[in-house]
Amino acid sequence: MSVTELSRQSEKLENTFWRAAKWVESTALHYIENCISCGLCYEACPLYHIDPRYAPATVAEWFRRFYRRYCTVIGRLLGKLAHAYPVTLENLLRARDYVYRCTNCGICYLVCAAGIDSGYLATLTKIMIREAGLAPRALLKLEQMELEGTYRTKKVQELYSSLIDELKKVTGREVPVADPDKTFLIPISVFDLVFGRDAVIGTVKILEKLNYSWTIPREPVGIRPPIAYTTSSWDLAAAKIREVYELARILRTKALLFIDCGYPYEVYRFEGPYIAEIEQPKVLSIVELLEDEFEQGRLFLRRTTDVVTWHDPCMLMRRSGVEPPEKLLDAAALYGRPKRYGKYATCCGAGSHMTFLIPEITQKLEEVLETPLTQELEKDRTTKQLIETAHKIAERRARELADSGANNIITACYSCIEMLKLAYKKIGLPEIQVKHISTFISERLT
Repeated sequence: MSVTELSRQSEKLENTFWRAAKWVESTALHYIENCISCGLCYEACPLYHIDPRYAPATVAEWFRRFYRRYCTVIGRLLGKLAHAYPVTLENLLRARDYVYRCTNCGICYLVCAAGIDSGYLATLTKIMIREAGLAPRALLKLEQMELEGTYRTKKVQELYSSLIDELKKVTGREVPVADPDKTFLIPISVFDLVFGRDAVIGTVKILEKLNYSWTIPREPVGIRPPIAYTTSSWDLAAAKIREVYELARILRTKALLFIDCGYPYEVYRFEGPYIAEIEQPKVLSIVELLEDEFEQGRLFLRRTTDVVTWHDPCMLMRRSGVEPPEKLLDAAALYGRPKRYGKYATCCGAGSHMTFLIPEITQKLEEVLETPLTQELEKDRTTKQLIETAHKIAERRARELADSGANNIITACYSCIEMLKLAYKKIGLPEIQVKHISTFISERLT
């Protein structure tokens, strides 16, 4: 490579930092500059317990290193002596090994004495990695399919049609598809079709019982939109956010109702207006709706002798502030708390981008999207290491939940459900059921 080509490559890589830096505002500056290295985040982080090298502060340090190099005088003058690193291919590959292990679960932010969100700094570093073309290839493929609409395969269309047929049997009437002026729009995605079919049916049963009007889109709104958010491609994510918001506006629905309470709910509820710079419709999670209806005395349940516990999805509890529906679950079964619950619940290991890197999950998507995905995982050595770490985190959380004595684990995130199922199978407890709260509550309606 010539000197000119090397110079161009260096300039291109440096530009990845400035694209990430546009998202650095006063709060992010606090995260960058005010870490006091107290170590409180270490013990709380589920990743740290699997491999101490990847504690939150060390994961976040990569963006700080790049920031010092380009945005501080001492970093420019002293370089590595001031812990300031240039953006090179080698450094980005090293950073990728750290930041893609972080599921952005938010517990480091919760326990930090200085209020530092290390997960946010990891997402900024992911912007640079994505801009340099170093993000996991399976993620990039899914991101591209969602944005271009090529996820609408024949199998996806067949799954959607069969879901509509089943909903017709449940309701005894024609399914309201893209009907205006309903109370709720349920933004069905491919993830709902593949991993949440029972949850969708359960949700509709509950809405019918409560006499709420509802509608679904003419076709799935994406694979699990916005996938671009998981690679920190926020400019691309904005397009999918606007698309769903606009659909709600056109149909004049009172609220978007999310059954999948992983990152889609959190993004559309809290980050959407900031990323997409557009007016937001009302956004509600199925957990909030169920709790509100139960507290108002409108939801009546048949109590069984099943022993249940609740697993808090990180994006629902820590990132969105939705409390565990303990009273609701206790009215339907014998409820017991796990060791860590609510704000301090442990991540299942499949948060954010990680869910798309788990082979057992990717294989199911591969079948309906009619595109090779697992091959991309097998080619990437770093991705294989990420998968191993994620499974260990899941097994740790699965044991915590089993220790509560529950034979039913209830949650509201498809990633959590799939990951915990895999964990129970691996550790030899296949009799423990993991269910979506909509499925569980719909079975106990009176």
